[in-house]
Amino acid sequence: EYPRLMRTVIAQYFRGSELARYTAARRRRGSNPGIRLLDFLYEEEPDEPLEVSEFPLAHCARGIGKVFARSDWTDDATWLRFECGPWWNQHQHFEAGNFEIFRREPLAAESGEYTDWDSPHAINWLIRTIAHNCILVYQPDEAWHNVRNRQNILYANDGGQANNTFYVHTLDEWKRQREHFERGRIVACENHDDFLHAAGDCTKAYASSKVSLCLRQIVFLRPHTFVILDRVRAPARNTRRPGSCTVITSPRSTAGLSPSRTAAARSSSGRSSLKSR
Repeated sequence: EYPRLMRTVIAQYFRGSELARYTAARRRRGSNPGIRLLDFLYEEEPDEPLEVSEFPLAHCARGIGKVFARSDWTDDATWLRFECGPWWNQHQHFEAGNFEIFRREPLAAESGEYTDWDSPHAINWLIRTIAHNCILVYQPDEAWHNVRNRQNILYANDGGQANNTFYVHTLDEWKRQREHFERGRIVACENHDDFLHAAGDCTKAYASSKVSLCLRQIVFLRPHTFVILDRVRAPARNTRRPGSCTVITSPRSTAGLSPSRTAAARSSSGRSSLKSR
């Protein structure tokens, strides 16, 4: 019941929003006398109901750098999450430019398993760029000095982002040091009935010594096609720029072409597949 109560309070704060109207469409009576008393004390007259099928197929939250998009509102829909925003807190991962694709089950996903906050697996894989669908730029002499405020520890060089991070306790502190926390930003987001285009500038997520430009663009051609274009400018000659995409099953070459040209990964159910060129 408490998530419902919290959702109702938030909906009442954002009167007229899609959230408020969706909450009104899911309105129901409290399950016990105590909850019904809270409803009586705090619940206001709801907004006009709106079914989820009437919602837009995409939402861009520029402030936190997130884009969500779907092909439709059916159970067979394909959906996308794109991430490119600033550093807010220690629970975030180093994933500016990350994306996930889902249809029936995860197709392009993240990897790693949570075992402990600062376990070797957590700070060297789970929260690092290599475990996400991001751009990697490898520079042999790059060193990480502070991950989750664990200093003087040897970290793996994954070619990823955020080689020196810390956290602050108040919003005012964050604002005073905002430049340090800039990792990425959504620079374009345009949604139409048949396609969505989003672009994120991830340049500041990487050490300036190895990257002077890192821009990712995603075009979602509804219902099930994605085009991803990365532009990377790495001034150091000794860097490599491998792509990173995590799939649940092992990729295989298709159409008689080499894996470097065309590859596909089929979902565990066999009902969906992710192909790349």
